[in-house]
Formats: sequence, C-alpha cells, structure tokens
Amino acid sequence: MKRIAIPPMLGDLIRSTILAMDGISFTDLLACPECGSPLRRHDRKEKRFAHMHIGEETRDIHVLVTRFRCGSCGGFWYAREPFYEGVRFGIPVVDLAITLSRVHPYHHTERILASLGLIVDRGTIRMYAMRAKRVVPATDLLGIPLPISLLNLSNLVSRRPKGAPVSGAEVLGALGLPPAHRAAQRAPPPPENRDEGYEESEEEDGNPGKKEDHGQGK
Repeated sequence: MKRIAIPPMLGDLIRSTILAMDGISFTDLLACPECGSPLRRHDRKEKRFAHMHIGEETRDIHVLVTRFRCGSCGGFWYAREPFYEGVRFGIPVVDLAITLSRVHPYHHTERILASLGLIVDRGTIRMYAMRAKRVVPATDLLGIPLPISLLNLSNLVSRRPKGAPVSGAEVLGALGLPPAHRAAQRAPPPPENRDEGYEESEEEDGNPGKKEDHGQGK
C-alpha cells in the first residue's frame, strides 16, 4: 500500500498519543446502571484500543477494563471505557477515521491512517462513516483534519511529566465523557439509545457499561 506523506511532527504526535493508551486501566462504575445497587469487582478484561504498525512490526494497543457484578440483580457490567458501543477500536481512532473520510475516499483514508501507523481497513472506515449519528467535532492541523477528541487526548498525554502514567478517568475526561459521579446520577437510557453516537454493529469489544448475559441473574 502506498503511504501518504504526513508532516513528521503530526505523525509523531498521533503515534505517541495512541501508544500512551497501552495498558491504561478503566475501573470506574459507581452503581449498577440497571437497578442502582452497589457493585463488586468480578474480573478485568483486556480490550483492543488500536491496531498499529510500528517500525517493521504490527501490534495491538490494549486497555484494561474492570468488569463488575451487581449483588442485587446479578448483572455483569463493564466500567466506563473509551469505546463507542459495538465498535472495537477506541473513540479517537474511530473519530479520526470518520473525520478523514469526510474529505477523502475510504481507500485514501485507509492510506492516511496507515501513514500515521494506524491499521484500519477501508470496509471498517466505510462502516464507521455510514453509521455515525452525529458530526465529529474536528479542526485542521498542518493541513490534516483531526478530531477534537484526539487532540484533547494528545494534549493530556504531552503535558504529563515523562514516565508519569495517565489515568483512565483522565482519558475519559479528555474524550468528553462525563465524570463517573455524573454518569451514575442519570437514569440508564433505553437500550436503543445506549450508544455514544453510533448505530450498533456486529463488531466485538468496546461496549461501555454494557450488561453481559451469562444465562443467570437477569
């Protein structure tokens, strides 16, 4: 695949931001979204945030998401996490794909993402663009349209002292998601409205606050 010329500073900015997400834990969910009862930690799941080309190798960037069980209704719920419901890549990766596809064909968007080290095939880009329910806020930087979510996340990462970890709560804040206490104060929306701006897809992973059906404790 032919690579697209990207300003080196911009490429480094995006790669370092996405790489900084590797291993971050998301642990916040204050109460059961279904019945409001206290939760207890059940286990922790590794979820893919991005698929990247780094040097001569490809690797997945993962985040760690705590899963809880409700002691009252028995439901299983994930902590608040940086994914749109039903979408397997992290919010800034999806937003970037959609933002670029506004002004470039899907195959060209795929090449631009590859030049930034992000591996997303054109079929997936097309799906994201067609199923988006809202316009992704974006701005132009060095001639490339970039989503605000990615820029906010980059700003968070770049301002940390070298080697200082970024917390899951800080990542969610940078992405514009509400603090845990505000999310807990709201009544859970009906199932058809529980996504963060995208129609449900058949992709795996990335289901924020989604209850799991284990055949028991419904």
